[in-house]
Amino acid sequence: MSVSVRFLDTISSADSDDGVWPNFRRQFSETDFGDGSLRGFWLQYPHEFKSVNGDANNTGVEAGAIGRLNDEKWNPPGAGLYKLNTDAALLAENCSVGVGVVIRNEGGLVMAATTQRIEATYVLEVAEAVAMLRGITLAVYIGLVPVIIESDHHNLVRKVVDMDPTDVDIGLVVNDILFYILNRTASLVSYVSRKANKVAHSLAKMALAITEDRFWLEEVPPSMELIVLEDVPD
Repeated sequence: MSVSVRFLDTISSADSDDGVWPNFRRQFSETDFGDGSLRGFWLQYPHEFKSVNGDANNTGVEAGAIGRLNDEKWNPPGAGLYKLNTDAALLAENCSVGVGVVIRNEGGLVMAATTQRIEATYVLEVAEAVAMLRGITLAVYIGLVPVIIESDHHNLVRKVVDMDPTDVDIGLVVNDILFYILNRTASLVSYVSRKANKVAHSLAKMALAITEDRFWLEEVPPSMELIVLEDVPD
């Protein structure tokens, strides 16, 4: 089923005076974590984050928690999990950002996918963070959790895994991503190569060519079907 939809008012509120996705950020900011930060939460409740994403002291690339740098093909999640792949593309001349999201099950079957075109001048890292947050909110909204999150933007993944929302450009969006992770929406956040993220990448490029948000349930656009089939496990 394919529909054009303004998916969640909070997702489409980039021009709000309260910022992007104000409701979720407000929920987080009203929670008392001592020093008011995610790091404050980590200091008080380290086991909560460890149970979701491993020990924060061992989340560097070398430790493997961010994912393997040489993934050549998409790999299915384990039984009972879903895999969320996200990507973003930029069209500088039109000040546009394309967001692509796909969620698949252990058999490689698409459970949901979405595209979004945003009229903005984001740098790539901000665009990738927005794509990841849109994917997480989609998974929560339709109940496809817990998810393994994959992105081909190494710096973003590192900031999420290291639980570092201090970057002036993407800190608020990372805050929101971590809000979901700390609430057990995601079991792992990993960096993968572009080859292992090609469906999400193709959707992000497609988003630049359309003006409406699109959402697909248990299918993808016909132009993406072959790309999806190439990823299906043998």
